[in-house]
Amino acid sequence: MTKEAFTRAVEERAKRSGFTRALYETLDEYQAEERKVTELPVACSRGCSYCCHQMVCVFPEEMQEITEYINRLASPARRSLREQAREILGKWQEWFKIHIRVSPRQVHNPIELARAWLWKPCPLLQQDGSCGVYEARPLVCRTTTSDTKCGTLAYKQKGHAEQARLKCEVWANNLQVERSTSHGVSVVVPLHHYLTTKPHKL
Repeated sequence: MTKEAFTRAVEERAKRSGFTRALYETLDEYQAEERKVTELPVACSRGCSYCCHQMVCVFPEEMQEITEYINRLASPARRSLREQAREILGKWQEWFKIHIRVSPRQVHNPIELARAWLWKPCPLLQQDGSCGVYEARPLVCRTTTSDTKCGTLAYKQKGHAEQARLKCEVWANNLQVERSTSHGVSVVVPLHHYLTTKPHKL
């Protein structure tokens, strides 16, 4: 497993499915192989949503993947996802309108924004603790894991999950940044913003 081989695999897949999906598929494959070799413990499981209570930021191509995934959902599932997300997004919009006037720095500074939105659920988090767009979840979610179960004393003592614990996750992040930079995109944008503006508005 090398960075060069990872990059080639993404490039080959991208010819058939586009860059973002190719990156995700390759990452899934390499994560499985690297975890076998390193035996790196991962306590994350369906319904574990501790990390889903914060401001999630994504690149434009990732948001496009999420939007397309939502549009492909069967009507009942899509309607349920939108109704639940709109409730959370409504609170976001109210907060944003107030703070853009009285505290613009907090709204535009990524660190301060993240602090302000810590412990608030992602709009796409379902009531059962699962991700409503799991197959299309962004890279930040795909590369964040914990070796202890969220909410336990051991987890709280540690304080947080970790991002990019595997080499292939670092490669994936670097490729995404390089790709975005080459397209003139240098920053990620809060998922909340995308989901309340066209063409991604729910």
